[in-house]
Amino acid sequence: MADTLRLFVALKPPPDAAVQLTQLLSRHPQNSSHYRNLTSESLHLTLAFLGDTPAPALPELTAALRTHLNPLHPIRLTLDRWITLPPGPKPNVLALEASTTPPNLLALYRQVQEVVRDLSIRYSLPQFRYSPTRLLPHVTLARRRGQGPLPILGGALDHTLHPPIEIPFLGVAVYQSLLLPEGAKYIVKEFLGWSDSARDG
Repeated sequence: MADTLRLFVALKPPPDAAVQLTQLLSRHPQNSSHYRNLTSESLHLTLAFLGDTPAPALPELTAALRTHLNPLHPIRLTLDRWITLPPGPKPNVLALEASTTPPNLLALYRQVQEVVRDLSIRYSLPQFRYSPTRLLPHVTLARRRGQGPLPILGGALDHTLHPPIEIPFLGVAVYQSLLLPEGAKYIVKEFLGWSDSARDG
């Protein structure tokens, strides 16, 4: 629909960390026929998926996030385990998960969920699912090609990543998801950096 945007709210990683994550998959070219690797610019950690959202809701969402997430405290997360999602025999994505969730990330997640819930009520967003306690902190690195099963990635799938990678996220972004023939493309529509007072503290 021309007057809607497919939106989600997510943490944005710094470019060098995103490149480091994409390079993990480049070590296993034998799996390229099974996976479509995401570009470094596409990597993120989702906090809320809104789905198809009326375009006029975007500035309202941004304003609400700026109000309710102030001060916005920096988030650092250690990714240390390979997972596939959804769980079960037919996963669609390959991701890196954090086995430990920092309290400030969980608090931020709950705040974002509350903001988006209020917006979803006003704009009737059927694709949003309110789940303030079900955070699975992960960054998707690749999506399945076709309908075949995902192979084990170098024997490491669902196992610990050695060494783990710490991500010092840059801030919270509102992304637009464009569904293209070659795969989804993610565009940052709005960005909220960490509050100066929180960063200095």
